[in-house]
Amino acid sequence: MNTHKKKIVFLASGNGGNLYFIYEAIRREYLEGFEIIEVIGDRECRALNIAKINNIQYSIINFKEPGQDSLLRHLKSINPDLIITTVHKILEKPIVQTFNKKLINLHYSLLPSFSGLIGMKPVELAIKSGSKIIGVTAHFAEIQVDQGKHIARINFSAKKYNAFSDEVKSLIFRCGCYCLLAAIYNQHSNNKIIFNILGEKCVLQGCNLPPKYKEIS
Repeated sequence: MNTHKKKIVFLASGNGGNLYFIYEAIRREYLEGFEIIEVIGDRECRALNIAKINNIQYSIINFKEPGQDSLLRHLKSINPDLIITTVHKILEKPIVQTFNKKLINLHYSLLPSFSGLIGMKPVELAIKSGSKIIGVTAHFAEIQVDQGKHIARINFSAKKYNAFSDEVKSLIFRCGCYCLLAAIYNQHSNNKIIFNILGEKCVLQGCNLPPKYKEIS
């Protein structure tokens, strides 16, 4: 392990798509200066399988334990620089306070709209409610769910998406990957970066992408 690199831990419950994207970005040297040191699951899931296949340390911890004491002790012992909270559990106050400004959450809406929901549900509700613009937000996790400071947002026009389709699911997922990448890179910027994903014009605000991704802007 290179101690000069910033250490990332993923908390995971699901398929691990964002985990794999960030892992590949690091492996291909698009995201330099970082390493994923562990994936912690609250259950057996595909994210843990991705960790196993790629020789990343992994563990399962009971997030329902009072105070999430075991999780807190374990995180303290490995002392990560960033914790990506792609887990279907709310983190309790001691963890949020201990790792203040190190916990990054990805939410599939333009917060504060449709806060408090998980997965693709915010996207479905945004489309059904007639939202003209939809997207994703990366933010710091705070004690109040989905209320932390925004780090990066990506948005696109929802006008042609009349139903909750596989097309919009795929686009949102890809936007989420790039948004998380920008948040990890964490170079704050007031500039807008405009690029295409699946033929859709998308706008990133709040962060820059790593230099090697500039070809998509």
